[in-house]
Amino acid sequence: MNNKTLFLLAALSFSVNLATGCTVTDDDEPHTENRQDAGSKPRPSTGEGPGRPRPGGPDAGDVSNHDAGDPDESQSPSTPAPSADGADAGSGSPNVDPNGPASSPPPTTGAESDAGGGSAAPGEPAEPGPVEGGEEQPTPGEPQVSYRFMPTPEPVNTRAPKLVVDGSGGLHAIYPAYAGGDAYYAYCPDGCGDENALGVVELPADGTVVNAMLAVTPDGAPRVLLSTMLEVTWAQCDADCTDAANWRSEVIVEHGGDLEVSGNALALDDNGRPRFIAHTYLALLGIGQKPPQTFLFQCDDDCSDPGSWRMDSIADQIWQMSQLRYDAGGRAHLATVVVDVDSGGPTGRLAAYLECEAGCESDAGWQGIGLMSAFENDAQQIQPAIAMALTEGGGPRVALLGALDGGARGLVYFECDDDCVEDNWGAALISDQDQLGAGVDVVVDALGRPRVAFTLADNIGVYLCDDQPCTSETATWDLSKVEFASDLPQDDVILWPNCTLDAWVLHQPSLVIDDGFAFVGYQATDLSGGLQTTDPTKPPCLAGPDMTLARLAHLVAD
Repeated sequence: MNNKTLFLLAALSFSVNLATGCTVTDDDEPHTENRQDAGSKPRPSTGEGPGRPRPGGPDAGDVSNHDAGDPDESQSPSTPAPSADGADAGSGSPNVDPNGPASSPPPTTGAESDAGGGSAAPGEPAEPGPVEGGEEQPTPGEPQVSYRFMPTPEPVNTRAPKLVVDGSGGLHAIYPAYAGGDAYYAYCPDGCGDENALGVVELPADGTVVNAMLAVTPDGAPRVLLSTMLEVTWAQCDADCTDAANWRSEVIVEHGGDLEVSGNALALDDNGRPRFIAHTYLALLGIGQKPPQTFLFQCDDDCSDPGSWRMDSIADQIWQMSQLRYDAGGRAHLATVVVDVDSGGPTGRLAAYLECEAGCESDAGWQGIGLMSAFENDAQQIQPAIAMALTEGGGPRVALLGALDGGARGLVYFECDDDCVEDNWGAALISDQDQLGAGVDVVVDALGRPRVAFTLADNIGVYLCDDQPCTSETATWDLSKVEFASDLPQDDVILWPNCTLDAWVLHQPSLVIDDGFAFVGYQATDLSGGLQTTDPTKPPCLAGPDMTLARLAHLVAD
């Protein structure tokens, strides 16, 4: 990334005065008739998988605190001094060294925020009508920023997109339908300088796609994995991929509900061959829980043939929300959340890093280290979030939502350059705001500098660090706005009795950067609710989402 891209991110000031307004306009439509009674305030469903076990497990690594820019003190992430107390890094395993970094970051002391709503479980949204994306007009010298909802052939609710940029600057995206099956692949060439060139194709799936993953070959050909509750579908295209006729798609695994593919678990190795991580289905409250296992799936050729895929057990644990990557030398890197399971369900979650140089078909080939406890919040529907990028030399850079002391949450960054299955990691507590929300992503630029996308009080932002190393006491993390939920046009057509409030919430960011531009994809959910009964002759308001759409922010240097 050149200096112009650095400027375009750094020039966007970020504020966390994030009350999503309840003023309403007539830009969006309509509502569903399948609302669930969700209480007085709405909250979106942000999880990718069916179960949401509670957090637990070890405390965090040795984490330095950092300056996050200079916004108003009441709005910026707090940065108290780090804790000096040591902490056990968790229970042992055949693969993850329990003796990870030793001491935990400090807890926050603020009360839990109510920004964005309560703990409601929403109903299914209705099919959306056309919605205008909106565009910020920069002042001279500022970057151009435009926003749009990701296209679909017909109006349909969609979930958060995952983004990839290929070597030619082409933007690739995959995003599933909210319910009922299918996913959508979109492509835009040349840094998407012409947004009208963003084409889309529908990829079929039998059943609701709970996780859609995307990888791109060195010559820019997309490879897609779609995971439902019952099966896994592989789809690939080699040319002209916004034409559905050029895609091949096949169910490669029928597991009957016994497996999950969670996180960003699909990757291509150094020869462009697909691999992905799956694990035993994580049963809610442990009811019907199968023995914990994690599997590596591999295909070397003719991957549209289910018989070409190999499945090997690599752990007697559940490795959840995995992100798999391969470096130029063929070594596998894995950022994951190791779940402790007993008869009553999950008892702890340990964010971990593992790698494999050879023999990756067995547990002996994978070695790793625990980083810190992963954060989760059932009430706010925040699942564990972990992401990883590799430097040109194969050094892992990991960002995650970590569980701090006292039940607090933190956005934490880890980096290592050599011998990373040992305690050679540095870490930085970037933010300990109690309004940190669902999803995190990390990328590095051509100079190896990290950029971390995150959710804060239902808005999307990016942290940037240009100091090396970014875990040192003197490193500075600058805070940049992507989009505030309150900036989106709001809906004044609320069809439900006694529902009087409307707001958008944003979550689950995916970040890509290239020379001169950046894209951030995320999910935008339009909610309506009510705080009081305005018409006692009608039923009370059933709070929930009216529609949910994949959204894209495009930042271009002026």
